[in-house]
Amino acid sequence: MREVFERAVNGESFTAIAKDLNNRSITRCLGGKWNSQRIRDLLSNEKYLGNALLQKKYRNNQLEKKLIHNDCQLPKYYAEGTHDAIVDEELFAKAQGILNELATRRETLKKPTLSAFSGMIVCDNCGAKYKRTTSKGKHAWQCQTFLTQGKAFCPSRQIPEEEIYRLATEVLKLDEFDEDILHSKIKNIRAKNNCTLLFYFTDGTEVSKNWVPRTRKNSWTDKMRECARQRALNQKGIV
Repeated sequence: MREVFERAVNGESFTAIAKDLNNRSITRCLGGKWNSQRIRDLLSNEKYLGNALLQKKYRNNQLEKKLIHNDCQLPKYYAEGTHDAIVDEELFAKAQGILNELATRRETLKKPTLSAFSGMIVCDNCGAKYKRTTSKGKHAWQCQTFLTQGKAFCPSRQIPEEEIYRLATEVLKLDEFDEDILHSKIKNIRAKNNCTLLFYFTDGTEVSKNWVPRTRKNSWTDKMRECARQRALNQKGIV
C-alpha cells in the first residue's frame, strides 16, 4: 500500500483516496470497503515500516476469550525489523506528520471559542446564562432560552459584544479592558430587558449601566440619512 502513503503525503484527501480504491475494487487486507478512517489507520500502522507493536489486544479471560483493545491495561512491546518494510522511514515519518497535523486541527475545532464574558452574563427574565453568537463577523450575546426555545419563552434582548466590553471598562474604571481584572472584581453580570447591565462585584457592590441597541437608526450616518431623504422625495415626485 505504498501508493496510499505517497498520495496522502502529496496532499490528496483520505476520502478521495478511499473512493478511488473502492472504484478500482481494491479491498482492505481482510476484505471490506475503504473509508477515510481506514486510510488513517493504514497510515499510522507501524507494520508498513517493517515493525510491529505487540499486544495491541488481549483476551479478557480463559473462559470468554474475548478480544479487547489494550488501552494501557497491559504493557505493549515495539519490535523492529520483524518483516520486510513496504515504505521507508522518511515516507512513514511524513505520513505521521500529516496525521498529527490533522489531529491538532480537529482538537482546535472542538474547542469552544471562549470570551472574557463566558458564563458571566445571566438573563434577568429566566435566569439562564447568555451565550455568545456570531453573525456577519459581529459578536453578540443572547439568552440561551431565547436561542433554544424562542421569544415566547424569553423575550430577552440581544446585546452587542462591543457594548459589554465598553461598559465593563467603564465600570472597572480602566483606560482599556483587562480580562484578569474583570474576573478578579466582577462576580457576574445580570442582563435586564430595559437595555441595562447590572454588574455584581465580588465585594458585594453593584453598578448599573445602560447599553445602546444596535438598531438601523443608530447605525445610520448623516450621509445615509440624506440619501434616504432624497429617495423618499424622488418617489413622491417632489424633486
